[in-house]
Amino acid sequence: MLTYTFSLTEEQIGDFFKKYRAKSVKFLLIFSILIIVLGTASLVWDILDDKADMFVFGVFLILLGIVVLCSMIGIKKRAKTQTAVYFKSCQSDGIITYEYLLDEKEFVVTQPARGNVDHIYYDMIVRVTELDGYASVLLENNHLLPILINESTRPLIDTFKSFAKQPSKK
Repeated sequence: MLTYTFSLTEEQIGDFFKKYRAKSVKFLLIFSILIIVLGTASLVWDILDDKADMFVFGVFLILLGIVVLCSMIGIKKRAKTQTAVYFKSCQSDGIITYEYLLDEKEFVVTQPARGNVDHIYYDMIVRVTELDGYASVLLENNHLLPILINESTRPLIDTFKSFAKQPSKK
């Protein structure tokens, strides 16, 4: 049985979740800007061409773009709250210590100071994503496991990548 242990502070957990959500926030920002530009173009087309009835479509697109933009802002604000709740529920003495025990068919994630123990089968791993300094292991139940990337945890991350159902993202 292989064992990997590392600790994360509240700042590191916040940094991890911020980097994890950054891709979806960037996508929503680009998508909302694109929708607003298309809506504006539709309004301009309606104004310039008397035969084009694009006013309602243009207004709809602009409103849709604003809704997507607001949801992006909501995701950013919610991420801070979720990070704080996660850290408070898992921390002991201002840090979260993770211990990963690898077995043949499953691995065990423990937080020794809190007494939390999770048995997880390798076939539950959906995807492993490497972020700047961290790796995220996404499970089938949408549970996310943060792993600090360093020399000692590299074999752990590579093991999880080999069992992931979807290709790893960098």
